[in-house]
Amino acid sequence: KAVSYSRSPVAEYIQEFKKHGVICMPTVGALKHAIKAEELGADALVIQGSEGGDEVDVDTQEGRDEVFTLLANNYVEDDDEMFRFAYAPEFVSWALQPPGYEKSWHVGIRISCTKTLVALITGIPAEVSANGKRLKVAEINFLCVHKKLRRKNFAPVLIREVTRRINLKDVWQAAYTAGVVLPKPCAKARYWHRSINVKKLVDIRFTQLGRGMSMAETIEHYAMPKKIRVQGLRKMEAKDVPTVTRLLNSYFSKFKLAPVKNEEDVRHWLVPRDEVV
Repeated sequence: KAVSYSRSPVAEYIQEFKKHGVICMPTVGALKHAIKAEELGADALVIQGSEGGDEVDVDTQEGRDEVFTLLANNYVEDDDEMFRFAYAPEFVSWALQPPGYEKSWHVGIRISCTKTLVALITGIPAEVSANGKRLKVAEINFLCVHKKLRRKNFAPVLIREVTRRINLKDVWQAAYTAGVVLPKPCAKARYWHRSINVKKLVDIRFTQLGRGMSMAETIEHYAMPKKIRVQGLRKMEAKDVPTVTRLLNSYFSKFKLAPVKNEEDVRHWLVPRDEVV
């Protein structure tokens, strides 16, 4: 287990125990209870040679561009460093500025002499239902450190700082995703790719031809239908927001752990917008 997580408010695997041959879990509840804001400390993180705990202002084009540059060059990639997520500035704005977002939850580290953004962590507000109880939480995303600075131990420092800032807003739970197993997962998901321009994907080695299949056969196999087969399927519009909100929350109610969305959330996250969704 990573050392930094042993000092973090997360569940540990050793908290599971067996009773009469059955694996039991501890009582459901907060791992860390709320304390008074004045006990949290008002000082932001300090890192020698850098401007630690600096807010990243995605209200401005400059702020969106610097987040794009950091992520495009240093964020999630494959083992061979051939493919990496490239989030356009418009996407950055959409992802980090939902209804009620907190600018102070967008935390960066800059090099003092150049002001260059070299590390980032972000949080946005959300609401979830857990075992029938509604909780205000923070969604943590875009934890990214420049490739040349990954031995500087920036990640756990960023996590502690964004946690402090979130706690200052009286929010005490957070959710995050990872491609590896970190302590302690409460859910898992699997996703699939649907190849569209399969010739390009083969040419750049994102995928490869199936056994015994030619390029022409592969293109035909993945060809998109010329007509939509599902009757009535169309692009969502703003007028659909109330109905979509009811349908989503009705579906989410089937699960022990699920997001809670209001119309404002649905309008932001799901109504189509150019270059984003």
